[in-house]
Formats: sequence, C-alpha cells, structure tokens
Amino acid sequence: MTESLEPIKEPRRAPSKRIPKRAYASFIGQLEIQQVWLTSLVFTNHSAANKPENADVSLSYSNRWDFGDEEFVARTRYEVAFAVPGDEEPVLHFDVVYSATFASSERPPDNYMDQFCASSLQLILWPHLRQLVHDHLGRANWGPFSIPTFKVGLI
Repeated sequence: MTESLEPIKEPRRAPSKRIPKRAYASFIGQLEIQQVWLTSLVFTNHSAANKPENADVSLSYSNRWDFGDEEFVARTRYEVAFAVPGDEEPVLHFDVVYSATFASSERPPDNYMDQFCASSLQLILWPHLRQLVHDHLGRANWGPFSIPTFKVGLI
C-alpha cells in the first residue's frame, strides 16, 4: 500500500455510471473501519491574534484511495480558508489530510469509491475536521466557530 501523497484524486459529484443500490449496500456492509488518523496539517495565521470582523470562510475537499490485499486507505484533503473580501491571501488557512483504513474483502469499481468518498467517508472524517478547526480557531484567539454538520450532497 502506498503511503506517499501524490496529487489527490478529484471527487466526482455524481458517479459516472449508476450504482445498483443492493450491490453498493453489500459493499458498504462488508467494510470494517480499522484506523482513522491525521496525516498532515498546515495551519497558517496571518492575522496574529486579531480576528477580522468580516472574514468569509470557504471549504473544499478532494479524495484519493489506495488498495492493498484485503484493505484500502481512503484520504481526504480539506482546505479551509478565512479571507477578508478584497484581500489576495486568506488571513487564516488550514490544509488538512485525514486518512482511514478499511478492511474490505472485495475491490470495488472506481464509481463505488467515488460514492463512498463523497458520502460515507465524509460522515466518518467530517467530525475530526470540525473539531480541529474549532480548536485551532480558539487557540488563534478568534473565539468559537463551528463548521456545520456534514450533509451528503451539499458539499
């Protein structure tokens, strides 16, 4: 299994071909989550301890996966940026990669993995991202901020 982080595979918002519900449910049913971990974090704060009054937040993510013999590692890279309208650079920026290992008795087609990474994987990793952003903003003296809960299909 590869541990290097080559360019992250961009997610497809809709699977390239229709996934049969029973077959996908069978794939999901045989998965067993083994580990979740923070793979990398780059946190940049250009505002010192001064929270701007009118910063907007943006969030994007991309996924990749690598298969082993009876497992796979799925990774999501999140970018969260707080920017003041009109400024070129964000005042605060997170570049975060979370990884998770799953035991799997079968190697699914890419469209199953696209669906899995856009929904099920996000339901697992999203709470970790929410906590990380919340904790770091507190330590940056920005006060409380919460990323909303993940809703499949909205991001």
